[in-house]
Amino acid sequence: MTTTTALNGRQTRPSALRSFATSVWGWALLALIVVTALAVGSVRATAPSTSGRIGYLESVIKCPTCDNLSIAQSSAPVAVALRHEVRSLVDAGWSTPRIETRIEAQYGSDELLAPSGGVIWIIPAVVVGLGALAIGGVFARTRRLRRGPSTGDDERLVRQALDGLLGDP
Repeated sequence: MTTTTALNGRQTRPSALRSFATSVWGWALLALIVVTALAVGSVRATAPSTSGRIGYLESVIKCPTCDNLSIAQSSAPVAVALRHEVRSLVDAGWSTPRIETRIEAQYGSDELLAPSGGVIWIIPAVVVGLGALAIGGVFARTRRLRRGPSTGDDERLVRQALDGLLGDP
């Protein structure tokens, strides 16, 4: 049983919930809940509709004659033709990756506005991991500092400082 001496001299016990919440197990449980929520939220339950696939493809296929505009944003004749081609390919039953591959073969590898490499998805994961390590290090250091020995002199100095601030004699 851990007890602490308050400034007024009474001994108090931290609540079980607070002890658990500030422990390593509490933080591990929080991390598990966050990861589970992110995993559940990122799973698609149903296949996208035909209009959803067409909208996605039109938003990621770049207009060949425009500067970084999708075919959905452009009114150039080639963009209009590509929109019609995408609609006909989706209606013909082509898969999204197959349509993307065809467009890249026709117009070049930089024709898609969405990143296709795996490296672009690894960078955020590394940043989040490093951030978690940094936060864990801060919590570990704080915990070590909190566990330091407390002497009667320390408590007396704190009481004197508080008395001086509050103006109590």
